[in-house]
Amino acid sequence: MKVCKRVAAIAVILVSPLATAEQDAQGEVILAEGDVTVTVQDIVNYAIVNLKAEQRQEILETDKLLNRVTDAIFLTKLLARQYDGLEKVDGALLEWQSDYYREKLKAEAYRRYTTREAFAGVDWQQSAKEEYTAYPERYYKADRVSVSHILIKINETPEAALATAEQVKAKLQAGEPFADLALEFSGDPSVKQNKGDLGFFEKGKMVPEFEKAAFALAEVGDISDPVKTQFGYHIIQLNEKAKAEQLPFEAVKDEIIAKQKRELLREVNSNTTLQARALNKENMTINTELFEAVREQLAPAAGEDES
Repeated sequence: MKVCKRVAAIAVILVSPLATAEQDAQGEVILAEGDVTVTVQDIVNYAIVNLKAEQRQEILETDKLLNRVTDAIFLTKLLARQYDGLEKVDGALLEWQSDYYREKLKAEAYRRYTTREAFAGVDWQQSAKEEYTAYPERYYKADRVSVSHILIKINETPEAALATAEQVKAKLQAGEPFADLALEFSGDPSVKQNKGDLGFFEKGKMVPEFEKAAFALAEVGDISDPVKTQFGYHIIQLNEKAKAEQLPFEAVKDEIIAKQKRELLREVNSNTTLQARALNKENMTINTELFEAVREQLAPAAGEDES
């Protein structure tokens, strides 16, 4: 196997794919084994089609990804040569796959084109600001509390569970660490991960009995009496309170822009599909009677392995 260094040539082409100064280098062979070769243009094309912008930047800076890409292209070509040597090859099917894949790539490229056209010239900062101003309620946080809890499940009788909950509260009031008692007594499946800490939540997120007791706690560190819910008895400790607030634009700007881009992308894809169908609707014909011919060809012959 012969490998030649052509990193500089690839870097120049990736930065400026249309540059004529490097066109002669594009066909130069980087890797060769027999008649299997990988050229500068192979890698450039692969990078443009398959790699994200940050990965292409990595190619400009180091050889590590270049080596992996070179090997991937080489292995694909090598295995393709092995396939060509097989005696039993369905050439017609392979040709159809190649044609269909080419059509699929063109369709995907057209969708990318329509997306670029739709996105071009959009002032995302201004668009996000307009949405923020028009719908301030979307970017508003209501009153919230952060609590920890210990859940005593009713395994035998409600009275026994309540007695255990009261014992746990007494231990907390005596100064025993909440997290330790949660690990020892709580039946909440998540206790091993959070040690009873549920974090912040707004009204409407918890069952009513739990929510009412949690929001009734006044001071950080306050501990509730046992609260009965459908899950059992809870001992709740207040960790923090947060008042309602309007989130500043800068805090939600990126979130709004990302949402608007997703929405526009869905709209563009939908419109592209609808327009394509509309342009060809009058000339389109479909013969559903031939569906049976499809089924006949796909059905396994008698005694044939369906796998």
